[in-house]
Amino acid sequence: MKIDYNNITNFQRNVNELVIFLLWCTVTPGKRSDVITPKFNNIFVKHSPINVLRMEKSSIKKLLEKEGIGQYERITNCWKQIHQKIKPLGSLDNITRDELLEIDGIGNKTASFFIAHTQKWCELAVLDVHVLRWLQSKYPKYDVPEQTPTNLEEYERLEQMFLGIACKRHLAPSELDNKIWKENSLSL
Repeated sequence: MKIDYNNITNFQRNVNELVIFLLWCTVTPGKRSDVITPKFNNIFVKHSPINVLRMEKSSIKKLLEKEGIGQYERITNCWKQIHQKIKPLGSLDNITRDELLEIDGIGNKTASFFIAHTQKWCELAVLDVHVLRWLQSKYPKYDVPEQTPTNLEEYERLEQMFLGIACKRHLAPSELDNKIWKENSLSL
């Protein structure tokens, strides 16, 4: 089971696929997908995602260190909380952003990203740098920050702008996000 960072939207994931996708979502913030994803995938060549979550913190940290993932304390603590707080893991197919935000190490963007690409009818936006730049180009008179806002109220204000455009274009939020990401990666 591997993550393909060029093909992330899948509304038919089984429990193991949901777990591995959520774990991947927690390691990608601030990192390039093409660099971090192969390192992440190497962890799961020999280990199932559920077994990794059952490991002691020190064992998880060693797996992360072996692959050079970075942010070892944050990710280790996050993964242990996922295991402790999300019971059963099968409920990931309809988890809410608020439930994910209860886990240290998961913020608005990560929670929204996971849900937008796993739940078909979600109404959330992934306010990554590429989406914020795109929003600024669409709404030049509005204050759009360069970085993802940590304040949920500010996040939701910008999210409504994004969702309005998605609705006008008859696109699911995940479809619009993927289009913007692909356009942005082509211009790099």
